[in-house]
Amino acid sequence: WPLRRGFDRYFGTIYGTGSYWKPPTLTRDDRYVDHDTLPEDFYYTEALGRASAEMIRDHAKKSQQDDAAKQPFFLYFAQFAPHSPLHAMEEDIAVYRGQYREGPEILMRKRMRRQVQRGLIPNNWTHGQVDPDLPDWNSLDAETRRYLSKKMEIYAAQIHRADLAVGQVVRALEETGQLDNTLLVVTSDNGGAN
Repeated sequence: WPLRRGFDRYFGTIYGTGSYWKPPTLTRDDRYVDHDTLPEDFYYTEALGRASAEMIRDHAKKSQQDDAAKQPFFLYFAQFAPHSPLHAMEEDIAVYRGQYREGPEILMRKRMRRQVQRGLIPNNWTHGQVDPDLPDWNSLDAETRRYLSKKMEIYAAQIHRADLAVGQVVRALEETGQLDNTLLVVTSDNGGAN
């Protein structure tokens, strides 16, 4: 329980999640959040970003009222996405629909060309290789390719929403004049989505 370990505020789950729409053990500070109180459009990743931004704004307000509160703050914004289960908002999935149907090798080449064209990387760089343990995309039947493409669309949609949630935090830092005095560290595991 984070409040028992030195944190002043908390919003998240105490352990993992089984649903991005009704996460078990969803907790605000030291109290479980009743699923019946969640808005109909609740989505865990978005709610984490909103709660984190709210905490930043609250800290800034308190700092204006109390000189003792003008202390640095530590925000640990631990998103569950893109970890399984693969739950994403339909509007986010739509953004990526069809983008993975050609398979990983062609996608890597296209992304590499785009990065070279934009001047992000030198044109003499080569892309990595597809995991050699994966079967050749063209050896898979059409149904398997559709399934894997859909899975990647959902995975990308989860990352898309996670990026938007980080954006909520950055906007709150900008609005409160704290962005230039803040160190942001973004890390992720491999997502654990089988």
